[in-house]
Amino acid sequence: MSLFNNILNRFGYIEKNKFNELEKKLSSLEKNITRNLVAAQTSHLTSDWNDVYEVINTSLRKGIVNIRQRARDLAYNDPYAKKYLKMLEKNVIGSDGFILRNKAYELIYDESKGMKIPRYDKLANIKIQEAFEDWCKAENCTITEDITFRELNNIMIKTIATDGELLIKTIRDDSKYGYRLQLIEADYLDETYNDILPNGNIVVLGVELTPYRKPVAYWLKKINPYQYLFFGAYTTSERIRVPIYDSNGVLQIKHLFVKEHPSQIRGISWFAPSMIRLKILNGFEEAILVDARVSANKTIKYEYKDDAIGDEPIEANIAGSKKQIYDPAVMVQNTMPGEALIVPKGMTASQIDFKSPSGREGEFQKWALRGIASGFDVAFITLANNYEAVNYTSSRTNLLEERDTWKSLHAWFREHFLNWNFAEFLKMALLKQAINLPAFKYDKFNQPWFQGRSWQWVSPKDEAEAFLLLIQNGLGSLEEYLAERGWSLEAFIDQIKYEREAFEEAGLQFPADVKEKITKIKLTEPSNNDALKVN
Repeated sequence: MSLFNNILNRFGYIEKNKFNELEKKLSSLEKNITRNLVAAQTSHLTSDWNDVYEVINTSLRKGIVNIRQRARDLAYNDPYAKKYLKMLEKNVIGSDGFILRNKAYELIYDESKGMKIPRYDKLANIKIQEAFEDWCKAENCTITEDITFRELNNIMIKTIATDGELLIKTIRDDSKYGYRLQLIEADYLDETYNDILPNGNIVVLGVELTPYRKPVAYWLKKINPYQYLFFGAYTTSERIRVPIYDSNGVLQIKHLFVKEHPSQIRGISWFAPSMIRLKILNGFEEAILVDARVSANKTIKYEYKDDAIGDEPIEANIAGSKKQIYDPAVMVQNTMPGEALIVPKGMTASQIDFKSPSGREGEFQKWALRGIASGFDVAFITLANNYEAVNYTSSRTNLLEERDTWKSLHAWFREHFLNWNFAEFLKMALLKQAINLPAFKYDKFNQPWFQGRSWQWVSPKDEAEAFLLLIQNGLGSLEEYLAERGWSLEAFIDQIKYEREAFEEAGLQFPADVKEKITKIKLTEPSNNDALKVN
């Protein structure tokens, strides 16, 4: 028998009893591995955990519409959601929007150094900046001609935060610069369309992808399916294919969303992590407000006296009209401020005190808002407008962390929208000669830098002195300091030159020169002790 087993083992077979022993060892090993990976354990503590494995796009297919509609509801009606959108508008876009500082340069031979050095093409940069500033006007930048570029940016950042994504179509026409923008809501991108096409491409949530998962086209519905203004007269399920680039290689459409997963095809609302808490907190605050109003507006309870209960009807003045009462049920009547009440015959009146609010509502509100603020990645004190226990150190720490969020969004907005939009604008403006510069030098002129908004510090004097100390000791740069205040080094130098020339033309002394003169006078002034010696 052992000889037979040996022959079987050579051909890959295992004796049955040995196989059972091996199976037991593997089972024991699996149990030990599961025991070591605590997060993978299944117990009564994790029974409500969703263990269904899904890729991100499958989850989006199931919930993208509901999440988008709920986020819009919060954006319209919830004060904290509205606050967050306003924070995005103020801190990502800013009151002045993004300022273009073009940095086109050319290499000029320097004889003293014996080499070519870069020098900014000031004239070209001024022409480009002035043209782009003109394009940013309402009549030039959008096909609807009703909003400026700054307003367009505000709508974009709030829509992307709420809906999770936004489509932008580029329009080439006979306008002044030959280039305009059109915003398209995510409702038009057909998330129900998923298919494998004959050319090998696949369509996932309305986005057509190559085998390498590169987006090449978007399948858009002809009519917004959630548009009910026309009572279904124009409802249709037809869709059209819009390639990202046309046959000439010109960009036609751009899909903007924050990508958080390698295979993610569609965007998800930035409200998603905080959405449930926002809804619960909204309902809680509404209940507290109603409860507080009911408690503040005293309620009178009427009850029949024991000897008044019988078969004979009782006439009572209820809600301004006389009624015959047979049923000895309790009647409740709200009172009005300054109102005098007359107790009906055969009844007694007593006041109902709900003893609300309890005084502990603020603790729950803070607890909920901390989670909501974390989901939005903003400071609790700014989202909740709560500065009760704030000092210089805590406020500075919160503001610095929050400003990193805004700076990150600045970078995302520049990289995924502002830079490519400027490139498309410049290309068309040069071709139409709306900017009087040679079109073949497009690559040289396409050097944009969009400066976002800046922030004031909690203690500007202390911060400025600290940064000056870093610069003097070679641990910081002036350009770094200026960038935090919303300036580029070149723009700052140009501004100082402009101001100095303006003061000279007006016959006035430049403030910096006055301060320098005063400092020199103080340094050369004799001290009081020296004056006494002279006398």
